[in-house]
Amino acid sequence: NDFWIDDIAIALHKEAEPSPAVFSLADAPAIASSDAAHQIDMNEQNLSTLSLNLQDVLSSGESDLFINDGKIQLKVTGEAGRELTLNDLMPDGSDSGEWNSVGNVKVAGVEYQVFRHSNQSAELLVQMGINTTLENH
Repeated sequence: NDFWIDDIAIALHKEAEPSPAVFSLADAPAIASSDAAHQIDMNEQNLSTLSLNLQDVLSSGESDLFINDGKIQLKVTGEAGRELTLNDLMPDGSDSGEWNSVGNVKVAGVEYQVFRHSNQSAELLVQMGINTTLENH
């Protein structure tokens, strides 16, 4: 008899701490530098609210991860009702364009809304059900 074990994960269990009112990647460099930096799982990170800016997407994303179009892409997953704010400003306050919704795409059977920056090669894929607010200046 042969037995196979697959997908084992070992982790310490700790009680969830309440997330801050608004969370950004600047608050958690460990997320930005993790192996899965191209994806932010709001459920796994226990985030009800997340704020991202253009620099977050450019620095944490990777080219052609989910859509083969030459854009730097980052993916946000989470349950319906979570809140995401997407800001078009760079950390220095400069504004090089704005975010626009350009449609939906399915990745591994999950549907995402795609937001593309007008002047940078950046796209953010947001799981359907996450409430997304665009802050274009």
